Amino acid sequence: MVIRNKYAVLVFSYATLTVTAVSAWAGPTVSFANDVQPIFDARCNAVCHNPDRPGGPTGSLALTADQSYDNLVNQPTSDACMAMVPDSVRVVPFDPMSSMMWLKTLPDDGRCGAPMPRGTEGLGVIAPDEFAILETWISEGAQNN
Repeated sequence: MVIRNKYAVLVFSYATLTVTAVSAWAGPTVSFANDVQPIFDARCNAVCHNPDRPGGPTGSLALTADQSYDNLVNQPTSDACMAMVPDSVRVVPFDPMSSMMWLKTLPDDGRCGAPMPRGTEGLGVIAPDEFAILETWISEGAQNN
């Protein structure tokens, strides 16, 4: 009986490792260029986060295709946001709940400032499918793919 239990544990461990390896091999399900950037283009760049906006982008955060990734991932938030939520980071790979972008797209008390997009209750309320794309992208490591 003891030998049979050892084999069961080994088989289970092998199966777990195999599933984990296959999942990692399969790669992310969300593409930054194809899935995330179009959300920024449609919801964020039209008025606020566009470097061509008179006065520059809101919060010094340009979200155009050539700048958005570098301006978000592992980047500190604006000074104004940092004053409200010290040590905040715009996007923390693999950790949506520590990412200010994720917090700002929800009606969440942990965020700084108003929910985004501006004038709404947050992307998570007005467009839950788009919010799910952002959340998945962060959860999968916020890759520049």
